[in-house]
Amino acid sequence: MNRKDENSKENLRDEYNLDELEIVKVGEGWSRHSVWAICIASKSENLTPRKLYKVEFYPQLSKAKVLDEDDKAGFYPQEWFLSVEFADNVKNILEKVA
Repeated sequence: MNRKDENSKENLRDEYNLDELEIVKVGEGWSRHSVWAICIASKSENLTPRKLYKVEFYPQLSKAKVLDEDDKAGFYPQEWFLSVEFADNVKNILEKVA
């Protein structure tokens, strides 16, 4: 990562208060994608390792947004999650029960 990218990332951390894992607004041009992922590591009591979560990855921030059982959003390091691909019929079932 070059110096410019490093500075941009620090500006994002300040602007979006990432150290407290709060993002108030995601602006235009931000990419994100929702996937099913397994939590493979966690230092948070809000996540359970080996549990399947629906997450939104924000590559620009290296963060993953996860909704917990109370529909509260939390932002965690994206390396804590491993994306999982499912067949369409399985995805439909997961969407219904989630």
